[in-house]
Amino acid sequence: MTLTRSILIIVVSILIITGGVLLYFAEEFSDISLKEFEIEGIKDITPESFTIYGNLYIYNPSSFRIPLTTVKYNVLFIQNGQIISRGEFPSVELERNSVTKVMLVHKTDWSPSDDIVNQLVTEEHVYIELSGRIDISLLNIKLHEFPFSQRVDIKEFFKHL
Repeated sequence: MTLTRSILIIVVSILIITGGVLLYFAEEFSDISLKEFEIEGIKDITPESFTIYGNLYIYNPSSFRIPLTTVKYNVLFIQNGQIISRGEFPSVELERNSVTKVMLVHKTDWSPSDDIVNQLVTEEHVYIELSGRIDISLLNIKLHEFPFSQRVDIKEFFKHL
C-alpha cells in the first residue's frame, strides 16, 4: 500500500468519525430549548442611558454540558422600529439535564429623538423589544439555534425624568 493511499484512508476515516460525532451531537442539541425569557426591569435611568435587567432560562436535556457559542440581541423601539442598541453575551455553558439561568444586564446608551421624547410624554404606553438569537455550535459548525424576544413598556420607568 502506498503512502498516499494510507493517508487517504486515514483522512476518510477521520471524516466519517467526525460526521458521526456531529450527527450524534446535533440530535442532542436539537432538544435544547428556551423555557422562559423575562425582563425584570429597567434601572439606572438617565437622559443618556438606561440598563435592562433580565434572565434567560435555557433547558438542556442532554447528558453533556453544552456551550452556547453566540447570544446576540437588539434593543428597539416598537413604535418606530429604531434599533437603539445591540449586545452579545460572552460564551455560557449549559449544565447537563437542567435549566440554566443566564442573566442579562445591558446598558443602553441612547440619545432619544424628539419623536421618542414626545411619545414618552404623550402616549399611554411606549414599548421597547429585546430580541435575539441563541446559537449552539460544535467545531464552528452551527448545530442548533433559537430566537428569544420580550417586549416591555418603558413609560413607567421614565416617569421621573
